Amino acid sequence: MTDPITSDNIHLSRPKPVLVHDSAGDCRDLSKAVASYIRDSLAENTRRAYQSDLRHFEVWGGSLPASAKTVAAYLAAYADSLSVTTLIRRLASLSKAHQLHGLSNPIRSELVRATLRGIKRKRRRTALQAKPLLRDDLLLVLDAMGSGLKDLRDRAILLIGFAAALRRSDGRARRGRCRARATRYRPAPEALQD
Repeated sequence: MTDPITSDNIHLSRPKPVLVHDSAGDCRDLSKAVASYIRDSLAENTRRAYQSDLRHFEVWGGSLPASAKTVAAYLAAYADSLSVTTLIRRLASLSKAHQLHGLSNPIRSELVRATLRGIKRKRRRTALQAKPLLRDDLLLVLDAMGSGLKDLRDRAILLIGFAAALRRSDGRARRGRCRARATRYRPAPEALQD
């Protein structure tokens, strides 16, 4: 007698391990060590986000396996109420769920991709341009600063940033490196006295 469960017939195949719906996962055919590593492959927050996204999709009326038309309709239904970033995360969750179940992935279809591109294009926001720190403003800030060790450090960071025309994020990165060096090479207290 032949085994009716085959890998080429998805309707007769054994179910794949499901790691999205149940936080423990369905790892009956795997050793305890492998099952443990599979559970640990996703952070708990990621697992919760996947579960939340799948519940949202199911409450809307979707189900697994989803067709490309269903996913595109889901995107269109929430295009105006959810941010593009949230929609992308929801797509990632749906994609992961299809992948874990061994199903064809509708997220990769051109219909879903085109729908998402259209939403991005329609909802495109121009980045807010930060106003530059002008020379006179810099001088006012420097005059208002104290003369302590941290103030001297901050003054140096501002002057270097202004002279090199650095963005705020560049200055923040330099400040972190300066802080790390300052904690390693802290001068003796008597060296700081005048």
